[in-house]
Amino acid sequence: MRGAAGLPPQRSDETLLTGDTAAQVRKAALAKVSGGTILRVETDADGNAAYEAHMVRSDGTRVTVYVDKSFNVVGTQPGP
Repeated sequence: MRGAAGLPPQRSDETLLTGDTAAQVRKAALAKVSGGTILRVETDADGNAAYEAHMVRSDGTRVTVYVDKSFNVVGTQPGP
């Protein structure tokens, strides 16, 4: 089953981000993936970072950007 924009459904152990936290994660992710579009920002339950942004690059490929609690990008991974 796919969610919005073809993404897998949000996991029950991850929470959508709102407010200033969401804005800061979006800002960091967009700085990393110039020209990308954010599909969803949420907590990361896999231990890669505190937060993750699911994005589509300008070439149409998907990428997940991992952001720590200080809003620094700490990694990326291809795919949703």
